[in-house]
Amino acid sequence: MLVLAEVGFRAAGVRPGRPAGESIPHPPEYLRLSPDPVLRWELIPGFQQVVDGTRIAINAEGLRGREIAAVKGDRIRIAILSSSVHPRIHENQVFARRLEQKLKGVDPRFEVVELGADGYDTLQEVTALERKVGAIEPDVVILCYRLMDIASNRDDLRGLVFGAGEGAGSGELRVWGWMRDVAGFGGREEKAARLARGADPYGPLFPPAPSDIVLDAQFRRIAQSQAFFEAASGEGAGRAVTESPGRLWLNKYADLENIGKIRFALAKLETLAHSRGFRVLVAVVPFFYEVDGRYLEEPAHRILRHEADLNKFSFRDLRVRFRQAGFAAVSEGGVELSPYGHAVLAEGLFRALGRAYYQELISGPNADAEEKDQR
Repeated sequence: MLVLAEVGFRAAGVRPGRPAGESIPHPPEYLRLSPDPVLRWELIPGFQQVVDGTRIAINAEGLRGREIAAVKGDRIRIAILSSSVHPRIHENQVFARRLEQKLKGVDPRFEVVELGADGYDTLQEVTALERKVGAIEPDVVILCYRLMDIASNRDDLRGLVFGAGEGAGSGELRVWGWMRDVAGFGGREEKAARLARGADPYGPLFPPAPSDIVLDAQFRRIAQSQAFFEAASGEGAGRAVTESPGRLWLNKYADLENIGKIRFALAKLETLAHSRGFRVLVAVVPFFYEVDGRYLEEPAHRILRHEADLNKFSFRDLRVRFRQAGFAAVSEGGVELSPYGHAVLAEGLFRALGRAYYQELISGPNADAEEKDQR
């Protein structure tokens, strides 16, 4: 009877700590728990395996791609902070590799490394950089910001493999989990402790952002976008990215706590950039849809530019480039990049860096000053 119950629970997608019928995808094989309380999960160094038909290779530093030299030498390194490992996209098609190929056409010393993991938000990405910055020694850091990054996927990932002990691990018997959670075999105190472990991992790390003129203006625009979305009808509205039925994901940008997290992460990145001597470019990747010919997420782009300006970071909005390429062609489902989308993103980042910037990286930031001194 226990075996049959276990088979039935698994077939129905029932997991301990989750409502019946609420299914959870299997966690990617290339992720593991992280000892860092902010990261929570990370890529498995040395992982080499085919996942969803694509070979995923994680190097010894826990980064996707080939090994990087322990001694930087005269290499020019671009580090990219990103929230996905891009499964189902071949390594040579990933935008980081495409960007590297373009940069090597300018100077063969360029190297591009990509940090991040599935479901990371901006604070996790910056924390990952902080842990590995000594090994990478970047000259430029590109924060490749996707609009989904405003709120991490911690609520989705909490029950996969990262909440070991929370009753969601794939190795735990569902029958026992049900007995513990529903029948109370595990005890009330133990259950309360497990629920507490599923709370916001950041706790009191950062305060909510104080409102200002720019944020207030964009919050009003967000309300207007939501009203337009509710009034819209047809296929365009059906393709919108929503956080719940009838509510745009954009609404998360009207939350001062979410803005506070972004502000805290960017301030942390600015401190790291100052101490390590690298420059930062914030590049925003849009959602790939419109409703009745209108792009509703414009307020989010303005908020991100505001936050980048506070830290004096370079900023590039890639929405126009993606729109010119065609939202349907560059995306899968309006959120994930298609192989063509990776190519468009690589071209956008290449142009964002600019020829003058390449020259500075190749010659060194003080090359012009030294030449003037010699004169």
